[in-house]
Amino acid sequence: LDVSHTSVASLKRLFSAGSGSVPIETLQLTTFYASQSQLRGSLNEWLSDTSTLLERVSLDHNGLTGTLPNSLGNLHKLKYWNIADNDITGSIPDTVNQLSKIRYFLMESNRLTGKIPTGLTNDEYTPLLEQLDLSSQGGLTGTLPAFATQKFLRRIDLGENSLTGTIPSTLLVSADMEDFDFIILRSNQLQGSIPPELLQRIPVDSLLIEDNRISSVSSCPFDWEY
Repeated sequence: LDVSHTSVASLKRLFSAGSGSVPIETLQLTTFYASQSQLRGSLNEWLSDTSTLLERVSLDHNGLTGTLPNSLGNLHKLKYWNIADNDITGSIPDTVNQLSKIRYFLMESNRLTGKIPTGLTNDEYTPLLEQLDLSSQGGLTGTLPAFATQKFLRRIDLGENSLTGTIPSTLLVSADMEDFDFIILRSNQLQGSIPPELLQRIPVDSLLIEDNRISSVSSCPFDWEY
């Protein structure tokens, strides 16, 4: 189902207009695209009813509110999740560790808070993850995950948050650098040195770290500006 770029007052109304409406959970949807459709209402309310067969969800650039519910973990077939540019608040539930087929988890420009759950940083839970975008939240906290066991991650954007601590030397140590694009960490509260072994592993132009509290680059073999 693709209703992108159409004007829809709310997700619920889309499936409940008229006396002969069909509940969304009976539609057996595998794909639901409704980008830039002026959607309003609670994402939490919609997810509690939606089909567990969903593989692709794109509801970006709307006016959705509420939090990410624990029922997100019930979407066991989910591969693509794009809820960017909405007004989602609260933390990312630990039930994301049940999304074993997820490849794209895109949530930039919302108002998420709390720590990044282990389910999005460890291939024990999300072994196929390729792209993770949690940028422009402002409220994501905790230390920077190493993503040390993730093999397929090639794009990570955690910019414009409140991550603290140092950059781990094991950052993306298992990732395939031939297909790697970038990791964006700018505008956080990271400090300390950039581990030299990290810069020997990750292409120097693929690590964006400006506007942090990085003090030095220890024994860096490159000309590095930070």
